[in-house]
Amino acid sequence: EAHAAETLKPMSTGPTAVHEVAGEVCRSLAITAAEKGARLQVRGRGSCDCDPDALARVLINLVENALKFGATEVEVVCGSQGVDVLDNGPGFTEEDLGRAFSKFARLSARPTGGEPSTGLGLFIVRSLVEAMGGEVELTNREPRGARFTLRLAQSSRGGS
Repeated sequence: EAHAAETLKPMSTGPTAVHEVAGEVCRSLAITAAEKGARLQVRGRGSCDCDPDALARVLINLVENALKFGATEVEVVCGSQGVDVLDNGPGFTEEDLGRAFSKFARLSARPTGGEPSTGLGLFIVRSLVEAMGGEVELTNREPRGARFTLRLAQSSRGGS
């Protein structure tokens, strides 16, 4: 998967109802969330120009990571400019923020359930978002948690 992310060519993007993709992702991870005692929520609506399969892979990586590292609440907020994934997990140290999207990055947080961590998930997220012509930004939330902001091209069909 990492090799595929490194060799991505520009994707064929089109109008995509991002809230529908986010809903499918959260439904697919509902059992994992329940096992961890976590709540998943999708808010908002919007349509962006992106590849729906790539967007799903990005959201799966971000939501799975939040659950893996101790978040009990994960919210996916959809709009016409992109998607925000917010969690109440441990967040990132300043050092981690600077290298979170690096290949094989081993960050300070550890999985709470002993799950494996290759250090490739966020590298793949960035690669896929950029291949769709978008940008991804990571910030910490106060008092704790993380916010991933995916900026995607606005769909010519507008919000759906």
